This record gives sequence, C-alpha cells and structure tokens, in this order.
Amino acid sequence: RTMCVLAMCPLQGAEVCASSGAGHPLRAVIDVEGVPGPGQPSGGGAFHAAAEDQGVTRSARWRELLSSGSSLPKLKSTAGASSTRPSAPFQKTLFDVGLVCSLEGPSNAEHSAPTISLPVTREATKKHRGERWGLSWREGAAPTKEEAKEMGAPERKRRGCRRMKRTEKGRHRLSSGQPTKKRKTEKQSADQEKVVGNSEALAETAVRTGDFSQDTVLRVLRQLDVPANFTRKNVMPVGADFVRGRLLGLYSYGGSLGVASGTVKHPWVTRLLIGALRSEAPDFPFTSIQINYDYASRPHVDKSNLGTSYILGLGDYTGGEVWVHDEDGSVPFALEGEEDVNAFYHVGRELPGVELQVRGTWTMFNGNQLHFTRPFEGERYSIIFFTVDRFASTPPEVRTSLRDKGFDFDWDAENLQKNLEEKHQQQAQIAKEVAQQKALEDRRELMQRGRCIGRVWANGWGLRCTAICTDGYEFCGSHLEKERWRTHGRMDGDLPRAKKEEMARTQAKWVRQGKRPPVSEGATILVPIPGWPPASAGA
Repeated sequence: RTMCVLAMCPLQGAEVCASSGAGHPLRAVIDVEGVPGPGQPSGGGAFHAAAEDQGVTRSARWRELLSSGSSLPKLKSTAGASSTRPSAPFQKTLFDVGLVCSLEGPSNAEHSAPTISLPVTREATKKHRGERWGLSWREGAAPTKEEAKEMGAPERKRRGCRRMKRTEKGRHRLSSGQPTKKRKTEKQSADQEKVVGNSEALAETAVRTGDFSQDTVLRVLRQLDVPANFTRKNVMPVGADFVRGRLLGLYSYGGSLGVASGTVKHPWVTRLLIGALRSEAPDFPFTSIQINYDYASRPHVDKSNLGTSYILGLGDYTGGEVWVHDEDGSVPFALEGEEDVNAFYHVGRELPGVELQVRGTWTMFNGNQLHFTRPFEGERYSIIFFTVDRFASTPPEVRTSLRDKGFDFDWDAENLQKNLEEKHQQQAQIAKEVAQQKALEDRRELMQRGRCIGRVWANGWGLRCTAICTDGYEFCGSHLEKERWRTHGRMDGDLPRAKKEEMARTQAKWVRQGKRPPVSEGATILVPIPGWPPASAGA
C-alpha cells in the first residue's frame, strides 16, 4: 500500500509532494474542476488524485459527491494555532472513500488546507477498516478479532457474567459464566455414565446374591462417583474449598424435606448399604446415609441429626480415628482456630472425649456432640447412618418413595419421638448453661478490673465506690466523667479541704444522734466515736 499526502486547495492544478510508505518520492496532482474559490458560490465538479508511480485514480465517489451539488466543507488550517478536527459529516465522507484525516502535518497556510492521508492501492474497491476514536469505533469500521477480544475482556472477567452460547443448531442460549465449575464434555458424561453403570451392576449382583460383606461394599464404593460438595462448610478442613461426599435417603435443607438425588441415581448402591447395616444392626433406625471420601472433617456438630449414628470406615489407610466429646472420656481436646463451633463449643475450651477406631468396625456415636476426624494417610471411605431430626414433618409421598427405595424406617416409633424431646431438652439445658457461663465469665472479667478507687459521700461517712473500674482506668465511668472523683478524692488519698470539713461536721452530728458508720471497716472516720471500732472487728 502506498500513502500520499494531498493538500486540499481551491486552486486549479495545485501540486504537493509526498513520499510513499517505502520512502520513494511521489508527486500527486489535485485536479479540481468547478470547485469554488474563496467567496465564490458552490458548484459541481470532479476531483482527481493520482500517484504518478502507481497510476491509480480514485475520483468516482468524489465526482458523484460534487456533481450532486455538494461542496467540500471548509476547514481551518493546521498551520494556525486554532486547528480543529473535521466535522462528523465530513469525517464520514472521508471514510466512505477511504481517506483518513490526519490533521497533524504542515499545510499551505495561504490556502488554509489541512493535510489528508490517502491510501493508494491497486484494489481501489477494498473497504478501509477505519480508525479507533476514544472508546468506540467509527461508523463503517470493524475491529479486528484481537481488538474485539481486548475490548470485551473487562466484561468477561466480571464475576457472575452471563454470556450467550451457540448451540449445535446455531441458536443462542443464555448460560452462566462460572469459571470455578467446568462444563461436562461428551466424553466426561460418557465416562461418568460408565462409572455409574459399573457401581450399579456390582451392587445389583451383590444384593441379589445376598453378599453384604465389607469387601464387597468397598469394591462398589471404589466404582462409585463421589462428587465434590461446596456447601458443607461446617465439616470442610481448614483451607479446603470442597469435600467429596454423597447423601442417600432423606435430606433436610432449609425448610424442605425430600429424597436425595443420589438415591434415585444409585438405587442398587442404596440397597447394598442398607443391607450391610441390617446384617450388623437389624433394628437400628435411620432415614439417611452419608458417604464421605478422602477428607478429615473439622470439629463440628451434626445439628440436623436426631443424635445416635452408626459409622463404618473402609479403605486402605492409617489414622483417621474419630474423636467424640464425652464427659467420661480420657482423651482431652482443646478447640483451636478463629471460629467457634457454637456458643457451647467455643475456641479455647478444653473438653474430655474418646477416640473411636472405625476402620472395618461398626461403631455408634452421638452426632450431637462435638466430633472430628483425625488426620490419615491413604484411601479412606466413611459411611454414616443417621436419622434427620425433622423426620416427623416428612410428607407422605416422600415416605412412600423412601420405602420403595429400601428404607424401612418406622415414622411413628414412640422411642424416636422420645429421643426428639430429649434432644430439645438437652438443647435448652445447654443454652441455659451457656448463658450462666457467659454471665460468670463477664463477672470474672469485671472483677479482674477491680473496684473503683474513688470515694463517695455515703451519707457523710466517705465509703469506697462499689462500681467496677472502666477498662484501663482506676475509676468507674461515673467518676471519670468530668473528673468527678476530685470532689471526694481517692480512697488512698486525702479529702479536699472544704469537703473534709463538711464531712467532719456531718459525722459529728450523726454521733450526737447515736448513729454509727454502716460498715466496720472502710469508712473515712474524721471524728471520735465512742466504742468504735467494735470489738468483733478487731478480732
């Protein structure tokens, strides 16, 4: 592409010199026919601009423009101090024919002509891409792919941004842009279906043959798809973003109760786990089964559980014991970290407990007590069978669906209702103990500050203030305000002279009336009192 610089001039046959992009000198001739000069009326005409070494003429659109009666807009010279950008209509005209307004180089001051940059090319019909002005593109100009990507980057980076996705049929659909969750490809979906099929096939064979051994259960779990869960914040280890687990049976979330999706997706795995527990504890009631994989839970309380739970650990691992709070236990544990589990289990509290070895062992524990998993190494699965404490509110259709899935829970069992009442009573008792403990701690903190050192009038006997000191001071808030302690002074100092005389007169009056100080020690005695202090006080 060759560039030549033209000076738009109202004079016929004006010439200007320029150079090509390669540095070769060019001579362009401006041929203006009928273009009015200064002070002359508008008229039609033709405009010709040619580069001698290229032989390219681009005048068709200018001829059409001027022959229609239009005239070139008047522009201020760039040589003067008050040069301006061409008007918007004229810029549009220049871009339509492929001219780019430069307004930077020198121009002929006599004719007040701005410089115009004209792309000279053999492909005279090729459209110019345009020029970027400010934050937008000029009309008729299209950004390149890289430029468009750069312009749209801030919008795409915005969290929660929703963008249009094109489907296979060419239609657009709105989708949520969440960078933390990868979309499943067809291969991933196929692999997942294959895994589900393998676990279900193994579980079905085991159930039909009555094989509920731990080895069989472990073999099925290794084929089971255990998804990542991002919502169980109470059990996530410190620094973890998710844990792997799957719930089967009844779920309780917010105010709703229903059948967990994993129960429908894995019906034979559900029946296998139910059969495995029934072979160990035929009468243990439960509504739900929680499968955990490859994480050690942090200290927490299963607040939505009725209480008693059954747990089994499977896999090739070492460590992974479960510590449970037990007042009769011999394994102490002190809560650490920055967050309290609840008001009862707060940071810094030391508790007695027991450690349960659950690997290959069916074990019962109370999920309403504080518990957590010790660190472990290797492959670890844990299966917990428990009852949702809101089981009595389960809708009839959900109960029927769970029964069809293999759950034999007795929804009307009286002992479960009794357990629920006991849990509520225990929670009320814990709340009461927490309130009492907090009041005691607050009182202890106040006592550590000590009593105010200020003296009060006390009906003329000058006793010590009974209020607690403000944190960081020797006086209470009342004595600190406007330095009121100066009225009666400090207990370890003298009284002000005027107040001392007043207090002495008051005490003398009380003595004449047979009155005595309200306390045997601690009063500010300024006059003789017969029989004072009492003999018992000295003993």
